[in-house]
Amino acid sequence: MFFKELNGKSRLRAETELSQRDSNPSPSLWPQLQRWHRIMLILVAVILAGLVAILTRQNAHPDEYLHVDAFRYFENHWWPPNLGSEEVVYSKYGVSRVYSGEIVYIVYGRIGEIIQTFWKADDPPYRVYRLLNVSLFLITLAGLFFVPSKCIDPTIIGITFLCIPQVCYIYSYANSDAWGLSASVFLFLLALNMTDKPAKTWSWWKLGLLSVLTGLIILSPKEYLFSLVLPYSLLSMRVFQAVKRSNLSPSPIRWLGIRLAVLGLLVVAITAPLKVVYPMTQQRFISADKQMQEDKALDGFKLSNPTFPSLRLASKGEGYFSMLAKRSWVTKSLRSFYGVFGWMNVRDPLFIYWTAGFSALLGFYLTTQGAVRNWQKLNDALRTCLILAPIVVFLNIYASLHHSLHYDYQPQGRYLFPSLIAVSLMLMATAHVEEKKLKLIRARVLAVMYILCVYSLVFVCIIRCL
Repeated sequence: MFFKELNGKSRLRAETELSQRDSNPSPSLWPQLQRWHRIMLILVAVILAGLVAILTRQNAHPDEYLHVDAFRYFENHWWPPNLGSEEVVYSKYGVSRVYSGEIVYIVYGRIGEIIQTFWKADDPPYRVYRLLNVSLFLITLAGLFFVPSKCIDPTIIGITFLCIPQVCYIYSYANSDAWGLSASVFLFLLALNMTDKPAKTWSWWKLGLLSVLTGLIILSPKEYLFSLVLPYSLLSMRVFQAVKRSNLSPSPIRWLGIRLAVLGLLVVAITAPLKVVYPMTQQRFISADKQMQEDKALDGFKLSNPTFPSLRLASKGEGYFSMLAKRSWVTKSLRSFYGVFGWMNVRDPLFIYWTAGFSALLGFYLTTQGAVRNWQKLNDALRTCLILAPIVVFLNIYASLHHSLHYDYQPQGRYLFPSLIAVSLMLMATAHVEEKKLKLIRARVLAVMYILCVYSLVFVCIIRCL
């Protein structure tokens, strides 16, 4: 018995050493970035988001009135109304956000009700829900700048967020995209934490947290399903390594089966009420939902007669090439990915977009070159992410392109935010293994991008949305 226990401890210690060796810690690009530097970067970003939230006028941001209406409905309800209810506001397409199946409306609605018992806010209380997203921004940045990881430095994601004004912007007004982006960040951070350790040592509470975050992403805007790819690929890699080394007991199949069953059951328990139970309470849900849209939509936006120029382009004879060439889909999507404010009508000066584009191309080039030259120096987690990141970005772009062609032409960069973590890795993942002069170039480019981001938020977004 003693020798079996000793042998088990030896195997666990060996696996831990192998895991640490595989992790091959990735030093930060900025070893001199002290704690107070990180705090200052976070505070500046949060203050900017707070200023946009407080100073800009009501309904100055895309579809904010629909989001606020959904939050307000759930201040006094725990369950969506029947389809076609007169209690909620509908968009020109005949849809209401209360039927989206997104849990953020329930969570924010209940929190908003509590806040308004102490703070008599505007009517409607749009600033309450804006500031909830600002608070979420603070928590998200704190996680990226202060949660450590041996295999991938989350700081590179945080720095990327601070250099893209559109990221700060979506946290400054009432919407559900901020929730989805934060949930994807928290899931990735958890996956990094679990990847730092052997699979055998993963605790049940982390498995529970993994289930909760996965459920929250499923209950976010549907495009955020793409953000599941990288975290689960990292976890799968670590499990595969453990199975290959036969370090899972009582047996790899049983160990994995039990955990997958628990994970699946918890995710179903979290998502089923809004995704399964509610539709079952509505008679013939799919057809009833379409009928609601038909009844509530404005003329030109009805499903039976979509005459508005940007609707159902495929049914009007347009194809992908036509949309890309004639409608400048790529240009509009990339610009709004970086920074377009208001109702897609408040734009940065052209030189800012050109500078951002050049900086991104330079970052992609340096990362590609660094990966090719230093592939053997990179740890398994980083290799996995670098292989999969372009695939995630491509799939996200294709999904957005497909939506614009077959449903509604909306080349909005925020639809590409589910792949923002992948983009961050493609921009800077190999910086720690590059030569000193290349690191210096990266640091200077990022400094310029940070300054332009602050300029964009202050002198474009805030001033023109007052």
